[in-house]
Amino acid sequence: MNLIARIFIIITSIIVFTASVTALSFNQVVDQLKARTENTLLLWSQPLGEKILKGSGPEVFNDLFNWLKRNEKLVSDITMVTPDEILVLSVKHLSYQQPLIYRGAELFNLRFQLHESELYWAILLSPLFLGAHLLAMAALFIILILRQRHSNERRVMEAEKRWQEEKVRWAKQVAHDLRQPLSFLRVLAENLTSGGIKSEESKLLFQTVDRIEKTAKDLLQIGMKNQNHLGASCINDVLAELVQEYQRTRPEINWVISKSIGTEARNLIPLKKNKIQRILSNILDNAVDVTKPGQSIFLGLTEDEGKIVFECIDEGPGFEENILSQIGKSTVTTKKQGNGLGLYDSSIVLNHLGGKINIDSKQGVGSRVQLHFPELKIEQVLSLHGEA
Repeated sequence: MNLIARIFIIITSIIVFTASVTALSFNQVVDQLKARTENTLLLWSQPLGEKILKGSGPEVFNDLFNWLKRNEKLVSDITMVTPDEILVLSVKHLSYQQPLIYRGAELFNLRFQLHESELYWAILLSPLFLGAHLLAMAALFIILILRQRHSNERRVMEAEKRWQEEKVRWAKQVAHDLRQPLSFLRVLAENLTSGGIKSEESKLLFQTVDRIEKTAKDLLQIGMKNQNHLGASCINDVLAELVQEYQRTRPEINWVISKSIGTEARNLIPLKKNKIQRILSNILDNAVDVTKPGQSIFLGLTEDEGKIVFECIDEGPGFEENILSQIGKSTVTTKKQGNGLGLYDSSIVLNHLGGKINIDSKQGVGSRVQLHFPELKIEQVLSLHGEA
């Protein structure tokens, strides 16, 4: 709908609304006036009727006319008409007629001519006219507020969409730029292996290169409709590889690992290995950043109500309560150079799977993070085999 059509509809609506309210207010004002003059004639009917029978009515008529003109500002003139004339409300001449009845007999009719300017003011100041326009302005004000709010929300959504698109573009660009350095890193790792590097260190180096390559591959797939993180992975194996890496890079930290899950089959969760690595790495990185040399990080795997629970406890400074309630939301971080995406991405993936993240913290004591992973169900296994 173009601007001219909208303006036409708005103007037409205002004209129709004002005309309707004015007509209703006019009828209300005139009906109230007629009721008052009818009561007045009823009060004056007795003395007027007696005076007319005695042949001395003109003086009483003058008193009645003067009283009506003095007390009814809307009445500009009063004339007497015979009973044979039709009693009508003349809109054109702004007048109406009422009979004077004495002892059941209609003696004559009085025609009340209305004062135009006073009538217009009475209409404008009538409760119906004022109330209707106040309600209309209130409704218009509410509509404008709602439209402004909707417009603001739409602008925020559009800005968020543009920001997400920009992040996707940058993520893909970073992933693309990483491919060439990774290929050189892999060649370097192979040369170091052939040059006598220890097999354990060689394995750790290749695992690290593989993780970076898979992360780069995932970054290139960001924004694709068919992006899929589902799989079947043993969290014990993933955790063991990660802990081995962290023990090599942060030997000054005391790593305490506890596992209390039964068979290996019960350790399978419905995520690809690299996605589990990324989620666990986000938690471990946060713990490592706040742990001083000589302090401990406690890692555990347990089972609770059909879910596999990964637990990480550090001895860091802990979080303030107002910050703790915001952790896990987009862009919320406690690090100087952080962006808050680690826990945010992990919470989205876990919530999508039916899992959750619990974070407890106490200042001066440390923090505990629990990741509740759903176990791999038989229908998910069949689905994965079908896709394969």
